[in-house]
Amino acid sequence: MKRTFQKILGLSLLTLASCSGPSQKVVAYDDEGYPLLTTGTLHDVSVRYGNREFVKDGSTEYQVIYDSTQKGAAQAAAYIVSNVYNATGAMMTSLDISQFDEDISRGDHYIIVGSSDLFDDAGKTMPDYKTLGIAGYYISSYGNNVFLMAHRLSGYQQGALTFLRHVVGYDMISEDTVIYERDGSVMPDMEIKERPDFDWAHPINNFTEKTKYGLGFSTLYSYIVPATENPKATPKTVHNVFNFLDPDLHCDASNTEMYHPEWFSDGREQLCYTAHGDKESLDLMVDTAFETVKKSVEYKTDSEMLNFTDNDVGNCCQCDACKASIEKDGGTISGAVIRFINRLDDKLQAYLQEEAEKTHSEKRTIHLQFFAYLSSLQAPTVSVEEDPTLKCNPDVSVMIAPLHANYTKTFYDKENAMYADTFETWSHYADHITAWLYETDYHHYIYPYNTYATMMKNYRFVKSKGASVMYNEGQRYNANVTCFGKLKEYLNSKAQFDVNANYTDYSEKFFTNYFKDAAPIMREYFEELTGWETYLESKPEVYGLGGGVYQEIGSKAEYWPKQMLVNWVDKMEEAYKTIEKYKTTDSSLYTTLSKHILIETMFPRFALCNLHGGTYAPEELRQMRLAFRKDAESIGMVEHMEHYFIDSVYATWGI
Repeated sequence: MKRTFQKILGLSLLTLASCSGPSQKVVAYDDEGYPLLTTGTLHDVSVRYGNREFVKDGSTEYQVIYDSTQKGAAQAAAYIVSNVYNATGAMMTSLDISQFDEDISRGDHYIIVGSSDLFDDAGKTMPDYKTLGIAGYYISSYGNNVFLMAHRLSGYQQGALTFLRHVVGYDMISEDTVIYERDGSVMPDMEIKERPDFDWAHPINNFTEKTKYGLGFSTLYSYIVPATENPKATPKTVHNVFNFLDPDLHCDASNTEMYHPEWFSDGREQLCYTAHGDKESLDLMVDTAFETVKKSVEYKTDSEMLNFTDNDVGNCCQCDACKASIEKDGGTISGAVIRFINRLDDKLQAYLQEEAEKTHSEKRTIHLQFFAYLSSLQAPTVSVEEDPTLKCNPDVSVMIAPLHANYTKTFYDKENAMYADTFETWSHYADHITAWLYETDYHHYIYPYNTYATMMKNYRFVKSKGASVMYNEGQRYNANVTCFGKLKEYLNSKAQFDVNANYTDYSEKFFTNYFKDAAPIMREYFEELTGWETYLESKPEVYGLGGGVYQEIGSKAEYWPKQMLVNWVDKMEEAYKTIEKYKTTDSSLYTTLSKHILIETMFPRFALCNLHGGTYAPEELRQMRLAFRKDAESIGMVEHMEHYFIDSVYATWGI
């Protein structure tokens, strides 16, 4: 018998539908004293449990009807069917609306996914796209029946997860751990108009499609993969300005028709957004870039954002014209970038309007997005009232990426005041904001990065400043991230859906279900691990650590005393013993739980092998390292730092 569970975490309020705009007024606080967001989100949820039967004795009268012409509806229907079966043993039949020619009455038993005809016949009104966006949905009861409606694929995904959450208590803890906290005996009355707090929620680590869907991350890639001006170039979704204006083409003096070195900074690291002060050349630069922009949007028709983002280097152009622009706009190159992107967007929006008129269709929504990153991180200090050319076009978006913030602290804390101000300031220059945040130490992937609680609050902060898209960069190639990476993935999924999600409640839920009998021991290890890292970072004058994404936390043995690491490995040996009983009673569960514990052993074992190797006899050390390598390969650990494969470590170990 599955226990019934009904709990609202954080706030569930009917609020403004808009997901972007100026800073919001805060009037409430969470249990740690951090401000909750009470406006600017849409969580209008009414669920009432009565005595309407859904599943009894492993069977149900309900059928699922879906409209396969609506992208995402068939997949949502299939996900509902499979999870109801997993939760209750009841197998519902499903039917495409094209094979269904009946009218429905309030006494029928249908779950209807995406049929606008049946929805209209029931006399219901769909919230508009501006309200729900790409990921919002409307769930509405009609007698015994339930409608699940959305405007886009992501909305059907999110709607299916919400339906299952309220009917069978569905929650994906990780890909191999899905729980059901209601027995499914009752079909509630539901009236839900809801929109995740971030329209696009990108996964932080290397996820399978199954994991992305089940955790509620965007399965449709939000960025248009660009065409390339140079056919020999590799298309990139970020750091991609050279896809549109390629220095290999325009800095070749033998190619006189295309020779425009003034379009690039000296050294050719970045674009020059002023064309070195040559207005005629700047016009041509915009026209040339637009040709590739146009090809890009023609190539990819499902996504809504096209990045035109600076290369991953810190320098901007320092020609006289750019220096003059920097001085004019208050010390930043961002003004020149905004003016260039606005001109490019003018051409893009005109083109999209022309195409809509040609095809007698609705104009596509495409946001042209630029970086606020490194040299362009700061917004202009001249106001848009003083200089209207600094206001981003309505469809232009800024991707704010504060690389050097301390992510072990929140943006509410004084250590990050400068970066908090960055989001606040940019909200006055751009109506659309993407937050690019960071979730790991890029020099030390296998070591802990203590952002478990802070990141959820940072989501809340950037949402309050108008961010509607979230990319929290973690480890893109490691399939399983040690130091409780699965906990981070779970917490991120909850905070991206509702920025008021409660860290304490969700972290407890994670440990209880992910580790089961081993939860108390693994929780104890987690508290010791995060407590020790907090201590290290609290004494920069002693240890030289500061909480940034490039801190050298894995560089010195003194940071991680040998006996502490040995104690943690021993602690997890005890954790294995707590699940021993499942070897005979539930071998599949035993395998799953063993893997969960194994993943967490990888950090202390790596630190022992890498930092304390000289304290072991040569053959003992060799066996430790061979065992680590075997286990790392079994869980898909391939990188030990950004852009560096772990094979390079094995080479230094001599294995």
